[in-house]
Amino acid sequence: MKKMILIVIGFLLMVLCLTTAGNAESADGLFFEANKYYADGMYEKSAELYEKMISLEIESGNLYYNLGNAYFKLGYKGKALLNYERAKKMIPQDEDLFANAAFVESLLDEKQPQEALAWHEKIFAMIRDMFSARGWFAVCLSFFLAGCIVFGVGLFHVVLRKRARTISVLLAVCFCLSLVFFAQQYNLQKQRKMGVVVVSQTAVRYSPSYSGAVAFELSEGMKAQILRRDGEWSQVRLTRTTSGWVESEAIEPL
Repeated sequence: MKKMILIVIGFLLMVLCLTTAGNAESADGLFFEANKYYADGMYEKSAELYEKMISLEIESGNLYYNLGNAYFKLGYKGKALLNYERAKKMIPQDEDLFANAAFVESLLDEKQPQEALAWHEKIFAMIRDMFSARGWFAVCLSFFLAGCIVFGVGLFHVVLRKRARTISVLLAVCFCLSLVFFAQQYNLQKQRKMGVVVVSQTAVRYSPSYSGAVAFELSEGMKAQILRRDGEWSQVRLTRTTSGWVESEAIEPL
């Protein structure tokens, strides 16, 4: 009986491995085919294949980056920025990605309005946004490990003990500060659901209805916080003083 169970488990594991390998091979094939279409100037076809991969729950920074490039070539600046922003979460240190995103943003009909912040809030936000939550976690871990190493050196080397104590305190302060920025960035990414406008122009209304008065308009490529969705309508917030309702299909979440 035990032998039979082991045979069944082994067979299931073999099927699982073959299925996984097949899916990986299929994904690689789709990606290669999409890249070939892109290289041949068939941007619409390449975008379709990239979207097909995403519909199969295949995600990667390079996939979103290439899809953004394909949409830009097709003239869809909103969809291009949407996928660039998605890619930033996975490959935050890619210089080409940020350069392309900045270039597309410079082509937008309207510039992204900036939140009115006090000078100290601007400095805090600037430092916080230097890294993603994952990046700040890596910084925290680096300061923590460095502090432990320096503290250990001070314990075993009497001559270096005083200097090690000073450096340990500085590293501890840096660790605490980076931990604050990590917590802030993590909460923002978890609670603040952002979206990008993917249509040329959309009206933001005071109520979720076509009869609602128009508060202001959003242009393609602009980012807004999605507060909630209610069927065909989504409540969005642009700044502290500007919010309203737009058609859900006009803005796609990151």
